[in-house]
Amino acid sequence: MEKLGFYIRKFIREAHNEARRRCPDISFKKGMLSIGREHTLTPTMAAYQFNINMETWRGLPLEEMMTNAEKTKVQNGEVTRGSLRLTGVNLTKPLRNVQSLPETSGSNENAVQKRPLHLEEGEENPNKIVKN
Repeated sequence: MEKLGFYIRKFIREAHNEARRRCPDISFKKGMLSIGREHTLTPTMAAYQFNINMETWRGLPLEEMMTNAEKTKVQNGEVTRGSLRLTGVNLTKPLRNVQSLPETSGSNENAVQKRPLHLEEGEENPNKIVKN
């Protein structure tokens, strides 16, 4: 859920940058996403109600991450997809600069690599820094 919150925060910021609009303050604390002074909701409800484009999301499907209470609200029509808007930005379109969004698939591209604990005799440490 935390990754989804950070994904949404980054997506909204990038959408505002592309639209050349000032982004409202966005924070993610204790499982709740606060967008400006108007909206405080869970990341799943933010993605659903703002109808955020999830094409680049590499995690579980949104419906699988919703709580039972959220699913019930959706089924009963209390909450509708795309019912909330942020002025001047379209969150339903994919972003042009997709590389700037955090990778959530567990990719190890940016992960810290651990050094080998021990080396066999005559073996060189591949992580050793050599000054030329």
